Amino acid sequence: MVIGILLGALGIGGVALVGAASGRGPSARVWSLLGGLSLLVSWYGLFVWLAGMTEAFLVPWDLTPVRPPTDTLPRTLNDFFEGPPGSFLPAGTVVASSAALFVWRWLRATDRRWLPWFFAIANLAFIPYNLVLSVLFALPLDRLLRWQSDAYSPGYNRSGPLLGLTLALIVGLLLAQARIPGRAPHDQRLGGPDGVRP
Repeated sequence: MVIGILLGALGIGGVALVGAASGRGPSARVWSLLGGLSLLVSWYGLFVWLAGMTEAFLVPWDLTPVRPPTDTLPRTLNDFFEGPPGSFLPAGTVVASSAALFVWRWLRATDRRWLPWFFAIANLAFIPYNLVLSVLFALPLDRLLRWQSDAYSPGYNRSGPLLGLTLALIVGLLLAQARIPGRAPHDQRLGGPDGVRP
């Protein structure tokens, strides 16, 4: 369902871009509305993805009959991130940070019509990058951990490196969003100096 929503948002953006390139693009208001809707959908997709990553990386004893002893750090972390509010805290923090950066960039932008699109594309690009890099990183990690006696027991020894990779990608996403340009590229073919028909 989430993938369908994300693909729908990308489809709407693609149709709008093709229409704009052919000179029959949407008006500035429609373009801004589509960009805002795509941004909201991308934040939703990012939130759902990161909530899933929280479950995968920070709750390793979720489905196991044996858990660490109570009052230990691994058990406390596992129990905190297993249910709300802990299960939504990392995803909510990232989306709220992205929204704060969007507002900051919005207030400083000279042309605001492209800004939601740039943020939406960055949010949507994060998900496949995170998936592909996690899989590529997990394969050699699995081979390295096989030599340990407790390699297949649940715990943070398996999810820790992947969590670090995801955190690095999150930092990269937020830094990229902080540096998104505040004006659109100059392209007369798209109908105006800022690329959108007035």
